[in-house]
Amino acid sequence: MPRPRLVPIVVAVGLAAVALAVVLVLSQSEPRAIAANGVRTSALELLPRTPACQRATVPAGTGGLRLSVTSLDGGPGPGVAATVRIGGRTATAGRAPAGWRGRTVTVPLDRRVERTTAGALVCVRATSPAPRAGLRVDRSGRFNVAFLEAEPRTWWSRARAVARHFGLGRPLGSPWMAVLAVAAMLGAAGLAVRTLLREVR
Repeated sequence: MPRPRLVPIVVAVGLAAVALAVVLVLSQSEPRAIAANGVRTSALELLPRTPACQRATVPAGTGGLRLSVTSLDGGPGPGVAATVRIGGRTATAGRAPAGWRGRTVTVPLDRRVERTTAGALVCVRATSPAPRAGLRVDRSGRFNVAFLEAEPRTWWSRARAVARHFGLGRPLGSPWMAVLAVAAMLGAAGLAVRTLLREVR
């Protein structure tokens, strides 16, 4: 057990570490999913080199696609290309390089979709025969796709939107509900630290 004189130092170092971790997490940036087609996948099909296509409503602001795919060879996955066709023309396209791992791959698009479009044709394909990848599909063969915003944003930049959603459905119905909740948590943490320091004196 640390000596009483060291307790304030230990507490201060611990709080500083927590604060640093929070700042690092909130400073990370990644594309936010605007919408998804809601397909519940139940099977795995080989991701073909010829495009696998389906109709979807592509929301305005889409700048990337996140696909549910899995490498079938136990290593990095192949390159993945995607296109979005509207009115018979390619509105935007992109590709993810080979080497991805996990169960999803993000394909950045070269142009942002400016208007929400129903019935757009979304096509995906592997850019090489090996390594192989599996595309997760439902019983009808439709694959899951999430539409991502064009510009990645940190959680700091989303604070206002998060606070607004936090206030929805609450008695006050205001973003200030989030501020009050954070203040209450900080106050409780401060009180706990103060009590601890008193006990060890």
